[in-house]
Amino acid sequence: MVGRSSKVRKGVAAAFAFAVAVAVMMVVIGAPQAASAAAPAYRATRVLSLDARPYGVAVDPVRGRVYVSGRTSDVVWVYDADTLRRVSTIPVPDAPSNIAVDEESGYVYVSQYTGNLTQGSLAVIDPVAASVVASIPVGNSPTGVTVNPTTGQIYVVNSASDYISVLDASDPAAPVPATTWPAVNGTQGITLDAAGGTAYAVASSRQQVLLFDTADGTLRTTWTTNRVPQSVLLSSDESSAFVTAQLGPAASIHDTATGAVSGTIDVTNTYFTAADRALESAFVTSPQLSGGTVVVVDPATGARMQDVPAVGAFQIATDPTRHRTFVTSIRSNDLTVIEPVATAPTIVSDPVDQRVMVGEDATFEAQASSIEATTVVWQVSTDGGATWTALAGEAESSLTVTAASLAQSGDRYRAVFANSAGSTPTAAATLTVDPPAPTITLEPLGDRSDAVGDGVSVTAEATTSDGSPVTYSAAGLPDGVGLDASTGVMSGTPTTVGRFTVTVSAAAGALVATSGFVWTVTPAPVTVVPPSTPSDPPSAGGALARTGVDAGPLALAAVLFALGLGSMATVVTRAPRRVRGDR
Repeated sequence: MVGRSSKVRKGVAAAFAFAVAVAVMMVVIGAPQAASAAAPAYRATRVLSLDARPYGVAVDPVRGRVYVSGRTSDVVWVYDADTLRRVSTIPVPDAPSNIAVDEESGYVYVSQYTGNLTQGSLAVIDPVAASVVASIPVGNSPTGVTVNPTTGQIYVVNSASDYISVLDASDPAAPVPATTWPAVNGTQGITLDAAGGTAYAVASSRQQVLLFDTADGTLRTTWTTNRVPQSVLLSSDESSAFVTAQLGPAASIHDTATGAVSGTIDVTNTYFTAADRALESAFVTSPQLSGGTVVVVDPATGARMQDVPAVGAFQIATDPTRHRTFVTSIRSNDLTVIEPVATAPTIVSDPVDQRVMVGEDATFEAQASSIEATTVVWQVSTDGGATWTALAGEAESSLTVTAASLAQSGDRYRAVFANSAGSTPTAAATLTVDPPAPTITLEPLGDRSDAVGDGVSVTAEATTSDGSPVTYSAAGLPDGVGLDASTGVMSGTPTTVGRFTVTVSAAAGALVATSGFVWTVTPAPVTVVPPSTPSDPPSAGGALARTGVDAGPLALAAVLFALGLGSMATVVTRAPRRVRGDR
């Protein structure tokens, strides 16, 4: 509740934590879930016999408790909402009447009617200690009690006073009177809108409904309604208000925007109301109809859908978690328990087809609704849905196929939800597993050098992951060198000296890989053949003949000329040397 101090949790923190843990666990194992838009059929499943005539009833869905007041016996009986066994009887003096529960803290508030035209009180019950821990004086003959979780206030309607008591419940164990709202004698109870901003108070003695702004207690407007109106129930979208008529032939339906009567619920002598919003069901009690009846109506339109017998049906409260409705009796010591008739789960969402790459995970999800606990089993079909096999250990609302393989492509999956009434399978979803995307790899080509006139052959080697054929192309090849597009062989005879940047591409469909290298072409090598040296005829004495010319310079000139450097060649000659003995 808004504005509460931190000191209030001592008595209930442990119990609240335990209740939350239990609630979470119940959701995991398949606790009752919200049903589909179609309201179920209802029936009385149990009648609990009390020690005395019951009066008010309220439910704490969080902690699983049902509180029933014994106005003439000065007690409040407490029942386990799951087992329906009585867990305690709490003495509450001064005619305990209506009951309200603060679901956040678990504290219970009971109006102590005390007597006609007598000042009464509001009893505060600690849910853990199961005892009254406070009693706060309010107005005369208090009846209705309402907790506003939005504002942190408690409203007590004083039927014999001309005001409504407003208490500040910042400390839920010890509410403090804060203010009063002007009302009229004979006001019976208050209904809040979902936002907690508007309070609808029923003034039975005036045949009116009073609308208060909860922020400041301002009376916004007043509606004229049935004879002896008893309670108000808002429609699902809050555009209409159903107002019961204790002495009227029908309950009226009011437009909440204008207050005008827009229709009726054709049930006589209606008293109190409750709703199970998750199941699209509303309930109206009629103690006189057929000895006692709970009328099930459409909470959106007020249309009458079903009558459920309940002796002397009087005050009523619904557990929205367990989908049980509890009805006190104005004629007997009975507490009637009404529950929806179980049906097989209704599929809310089917799994959808999944497509993943091989090795990836695929997750299927499904949801079903049921008014009672459900289980789920996932199944797989490997033959197109002809037969199905349960997957061991898969009992959650989602299924993950880990590291999907190509062999699983085409498998179909479905979930089967079940409860006590039967089972319902979802539609099947297909798993498609795609092979890895094809790749192409081109081995890198290293730089190379060849000379003009050399015969060359260089092979580019590319492979694809799926074995598809490869087509090669190249740019920047040396003059005289070509490429075979199918084999990747570059061959020929370079004709031009230079440095060539070559890019080779390998393609397989849309896949392309490239590799580059530098191809250097150098001049063709030169082969030098020295010229022969002329010789003199041998002399008679066997000595070499002298020419008088030194052949060395001529040989050097010939080499330079062959290398294209003829301009640098200079033939050097000199006069013959004189040899001793020459003349």
